[in-house]
Amino acid sequence: MISIIWGRLKQLTRLLLLIRFSILVAGIGILAVYVDQGQEALIVMGQNFLWVRFLALFLATTFTAGAVWYFGRIMYLFQFSDPTVSFPVKRTGST
Repeated sequence: MISIIWGRLKQLTRLLLLIRFSILVAGIGILAVYVDQGQEALIVMGQNFLWVRFLALFLATTFTAGAVWYFGRIMYLFQFSDPTVSFPVKRTGST
């Protein structure tokens, strides 16, 4: 039972490692809503509604979401030889 759970946890860890940048971008986007400057920008866009601003925001958001999805998908499909192997560290100077 524990080996099954451990195996699933390792799979989840590998998946999260591959899509870590996509998660980072989504986290930054969510965080922007909770920052005062991000809230102020949303309020200003709502008060001074212009179709050009709305369209620009919509296109920029769609492009960013598409890029995050695409690169996350590419990283998920990328075949690594052995992700558990670490590279040797060269030490300089005396220890």
